[in-house]
Amino acid sequence: MTPLRASREGVALLPWLAAAVLWAGLVTPMRADQDLRLKDQARIRQDRVKADRRSREVEGLKRRISASLDGACRGSSDPAALRQAMIGSSASLPLSPFSLSVTGGVAAGAAIEAQGSESAVFELLRRIGDPGRGSFLRTVTVRERGGVWTVSAQTGVVDTTPAVLKAPLSPCDSARPSAAPTPSAPTPPVAPVKPRPSAKPVRESAPPPPSPTPEMTPPPPTPPFTLVAFLESGGRARASLLVGEEVRVVSIGDQVSGWRCVSIDRDLGVDFVSATGFRATLRAAR
Repeated sequence: MTPLRASREGVALLPWLAAAVLWAGLVTPMRADQDLRLKDQARIRQDRVKADRRSREVEGLKRRISASLDGACRGSSDPAALRQAMIGSSASLPLSPFSLSVTGGVAAGAAIEAQGSESAVFELLRRIGDPGRGSFLRTVTVRERGGVWTVSAQTGVVDTTPAVLKAPLSPCDSARPSAAPTPSAPTPPVAPVKPRPSAKPVRESAPPPPSPTPEMTPPPPTPPFTLVAFLESGGRARASLLVGEEVRVVSIGDQVSGWRCVSIDRDLGVDFVSATGFRATLRAAR
């Protein structure tokens, strides 16, 4: 009876053993994976909240910087300020004649007619069309006749600043508009100005000298002697030279025909420096 009772108890324990194996081998790893996923999701949510907060802070700083630079980088619509800016743009340029008409109001701008060399004309266009100076070009007409260049241009004023500042541009460079702003009011017509005869002839700038080429560069001077052999006397390295038909022995510091010996090495050769600073290296024939 005892063995039979023992076998019945073992059979009764088999489901519990199977359940324990199933719990340990399947349920426990699944719960561990689920806990790991939950931790990852919580960390991702925290990172997203931090990123959103930093993005809001950056946008707030951009708005504050844009508001503070708005007045500094905005072109003035005052005719007097515009006139001074246009006259300052034409400073140090050989222009003759030079005509300027400045209007005020919302659609402030300047009409400019100038005459001069090609470099002066295009430098004037670059200056008066620079948004960093508070203006941009509306219309440009450039003519060339007989080597004299004539330009007729009309400028406007930058009156808006974009909200996004792009690094590493300078503060006022960030105010460059992607397109010329459309004025809210039409520009009043500007009476054409007749060019006045030039009082002084226009001085054409001389062309820059040509850059030296390998064919134009003279070759460096060579020593008027040759190396014969290396010698050693009294623990000092010496070298024998063939100067014309004479053989001379030199050491470091000696001068031969205006060339001073600065180093003697059997592998690297003998170095000489001329009075003008040229350097030459003599090596023995192998």
